[in-house]
Parts: sequence; structure tokens; C-alpha cells
Amino acid sequence: KTTPREQRHARRDKVREAENKLRKKDMIINQKHAKKREREVEVESIKEVQSFRTTVSGVESSLNNKLLKATPSPIQTAA
Repeated sequence: KTTPREQRHARRDKVREAENKLRKKDMIINQKHAKKREREVEVESIKEVQSFRTTVSGVESSLNNKLLKATPSPIQTAA
């Protein structure tokens, strides 16, 4: 037969084991969420860079079009 002290300790040990398991699970879940958030942030920054590039190239192309219209073509100057 076990003494009350041993029973208390056994209960305490079981509770500690369960808490440790939960802590490990929480840690793993938190790590997964952190990785997922990192990926989302990376994707967002990539999208921002791409949209910035398209707007910049759009501005450049419209500037080029204006410059082309402003400068007379060699054919027009020759005629």
C-alpha cells in the first residue's frame, strides 16, 4: 500500500507530465504560426515590390511615350 505522501507525489507528477505535454504542443503550434506569419509577410513584401515595379515601369513607359511624341521623328524633319 502507498502512503498519502506517495499518492500526492504521484498525482503531482502526472499533472506535471500533462502540463509539459501541453506546453510542448503549444510551443510547436506557436512555432508553426510564427513561420506562417513570416511567410505571409514575405509574400506581402514581394507583392509590394512587384506592384511598385509595375507602377514605376508604367510611369517610365508613359514618360517615354511623351518624350517620343515631343521629339519629331527623323522622317518628319527630313520632309
